Amino acid sequence: MSESLSDKVTELQSTVKFQLKKVLCLGTSVGHMDMNEDQLRQNVTMSLNFLVSLLKKNWQNLKSAYIKSTMGAPQRIY
Repeated sequence: MSESLSDKVTELQSTVKFQLKKVLCLGTSVGHMDMNEDQLRQNVTMSLNFLVSLLKKNWQNLKSAYIKSTMGAPQRIY
């Protein structure tokens, strides 16, 4: 095994997985409790930019974007 377990855990924690089902709503995880504000902001920005790059009309296809914690209320960011 060439990779250590901690390297693999870090790699998997860095992975963003977009899941789109039958409804036009998308949910994904962008951070965890140990991350600071700058790390979360960077993850949200990178996730949104990647999602928009997959859409045919880029930002024109995105109606709105919200961020929320597990138990918190959603906050609109776009």
